[in-house]
Amino acid sequence: MKVYPDDINNEKEEERNVKNTLKNFALNTNIEGINNAGRSREKIRIFAWAVIFIFLLGLTFNDIRQLVDEYLDYPVDVSTTLEHENAIDFPSVTICNKNRVSCKQLKNFLDNDCKANSEFCEHPKQLRALFQLGKCDAKEPEDLPKPAGKSTLTTQTKTIRKKKKPTASKEISKDNIRDNLISKEQSKVFVIEQKFLMTYLELSENEKFLIGHRLRDLIKSCTFRGVDCLETIDAEDENSFFMDYDVIINPNFGNCYNLYTIDDSIGKSSLTGASYGLSLVLNIEQKDYLKGGQTLAAGSRISIQNRKNAPLLDEYGIDIAPNALTSISLQLVNISRHQYSGCTGSSWTDIDSKYQEQLQKYEESSYYANYDYSVNLCQKLCIQASIQDLCKCSHPLFESAKDLRFCDLAKETEDAKCVTNAIIEYDIGERECECGPPCREIDFEKLVSSTVWPGKSATIGFSELYKVNPKDVEDDYLKLDIYFMSLNVKSITETARYNVVTFISTIGGSLGVWIGFSVCMLFELLELGIDLGLACIWSTNKSLVE
Repeated sequence: MKVYPDDINNEKEEERNVKNTLKNFALNTNIEGINNAGRSREKIRIFAWAVIFIFLLGLTFNDIRQLVDEYLDYPVDVSTTLEHENAIDFPSVTICNKNRVSCKQLKNFLDNDCKANSEFCEHPKQLRALFQLGKCDAKEPEDLPKPAGKSTLTTQTKTIRKKKKPTASKEISKDNIRDNLISKEQSKVFVIEQKFLMTYLELSENEKFLIGHRLRDLIKSCTFRGVDCLETIDAEDENSFFMDYDVIINPNFGNCYNLYTIDDSIGKSSLTGASYGLSLVLNIEQKDYLKGGQTLAAGSRISIQNRKNAPLLDEYGIDIAPNALTSISLQLVNISRHQYSGCTGSSWTDIDSKYQEQLQKYEESSYYANYDYSVNLCQKLCIQASIQDLCKCSHPLFESAKDLRFCDLAKETEDAKCVTNAIIEYDIGERECECGPPCREIDFEKLVSSTVWPGKSATIGFSELYKVNPKDVEDDYLKLDIYFMSLNVKSITETARYNVVTFISTIGGSLGVWIGFSVCMLFELLELGIDLGLACIWSTNKSLVE
């Protein structure tokens, strides 16, 4: 402790005096507010500096409190970088027909297998019902009937509707939401689709496959990196082909085929452009479409994903129109999430949730178990588990690990009311799914463009090449090119905003800005504490001696 000249005569007493110890600390400390107050001789200046220091000290504590709250929220920062790779793994491509059941295949199955009482025909009654519901024996009318009733178009065009000013939001109960949804009439398309779907789901997986569009009927040409991949894609000799496929039975699209390369080295692309990607010519067979209103759109549905990821056709599928060349250029995106974001591993067994048993059963029994964990599938499985517990049935469009009947979602059924109520509980936040995103994920940015294909001048040549009627080319055929637009890989990375070092540094920044405090000044406060302790001991001993 420094001693000023004025205090030399009383050095011994003042060194052991608490008041003078504090005074000497104020004169010598590097904490600006306290030092300025200690050097001031007028009381008004001492008071002013004390008020300023206390005010700045309050701001410092407020900053530290906010910083601690933010630190306990475990925030992350997101950075995006672009790096060039010499070669990139080509994704898997899943292809479906927009038509779930082929009338031609269904008729052949009924005429051959079911009439012969084949073991493959397990549900002949349901198959015949599908044939009737799909109106597979109906002929297309030349002239569509005109709608009955007086048109209200003139009346509708006389009134211009304007957007109403939004009113203050009111809290709506779960019962009100459910009643509003259930009381409304279901669309005619939904009713037709639901009736057909409930019958379709009663079939076995093998029956669904046999009445769907076949791979060889759907894919007429397959070229990968300039090599014909159609002739070897389902060869019996595994050593003679480099592409394989999986069959996925989708409740909306029927037979879907997931194409991928067998060898990772062959599946790498070091060149960009359509000539070095996957090129497919598809035949959607519109003449075999269901005619009962179940299939209103014609074309193909495709999805593109990392080979280790499950195809999510309902969520990320792209519709491809006939009589068109559709080009899809890709850019690889690597996503790395930090554990602060609540991410999970890539395996289904990494999930720790209240429906862990359901997830384990799902992994053991489901086709998708062969793929990495997906937050979309987890969310569906979570809601499905709740529906199964509450309604004792399974949602017809969700994956299921339990052997339960499917819920009938037709209007005014108990199943529809129960399922609607369960989903509303998730919509309003009464229930939540413990499905975090994967910590590492690979995605593809897609740029889609299309043009007429084949052109009028090429139709005859195309029909001769594929031995088809030129009239059918426009209705049934389409071409799809999938390739990388560049070898630049976009990386999206999450990092923790604070670690121990940055957290302490940020606190030090707040202390330095408001009160000019540094780490060295901690030792000054430590020295002050020691001096005050010695002063108290000295004063106590002096009192006892006296």
